[in-house]
Amino acid sequence: MRCSTILVLSALSAVTLAAPAPKPSVWRTGWDRPVDPSRDCRFDYDGDKLTITVPGKNHGLDVMGNRLNAPHLLREVRGDFDIQIRVSENFRPAGNEGYHRAGLLLMYEKTVLRVQRTASLAEKEKDWRLYIGMNSLGGKGGLTDVNPNPPVGIPAYLRVERRGHRFEVSSSEDGKKWTQRCLTGYKLPEAIKVGVVAEATADGEFKVEFDQFKLSRPGK
Repeated sequence: MRCSTILVLSALSAVTLAAPAPKPSVWRTGWDRPVDPSRDCRFDYDGDKLTITVPGKNHGLDVMGNRLNAPHLLREVRGDFDIQIRVSENFRPAGNEGYHRAGLLLMYEKTVLRVQRTASLAEKEKDWRLYIGMNSLGGKGGLTDVNPNPPVGIPAYLRVERRGHRFEVSSSEDGKKWTQRCLTGYKLPEAIKVGVVAEATADGEFKVEFDQFKLSRPGK
């Protein structure tokens, strides 16, 4: 009986040793620490996929109110760059008001630029699918642009390209055909922070996946 027990334990150990190692994450090296102001969100890493889980409402970026309460992950980039991400389709806010948004986040000095997929419960905003916002922390006004594409129900791609003092903002359903918007007239510092963010001001858990992350430096 004792010999049998040893054999079973040895077999279990062999199975354990044979288990595949976790995939190294592209979201670890070069990134700042995850920011979770409410300390109730989750960041899960698996290879090229990052999943951010927001438990419910009250996790938004109130830029003009200077209250950045949404979970986000950033890294520093200097000079010109291209940043691209694919965002999942899991946007299903519950209740009667609020929204779910997720996508690219850029920050420098007091400026916050968001390029996000969005699903809103507000009647006048239900047809929005893409949100672009450029605002100053604690300031009034700024730039806001919305668009009905990409559609819901499929993952979508978001991209921002920096060239000097200009941003090119793009979205795509397949990562091949892009719609673009040019943002100019902004004096940009050499170094800025870029990354991803998930916002939830509506009821219901919001679980968004980011993958196919690309960050390149033209001419480098």
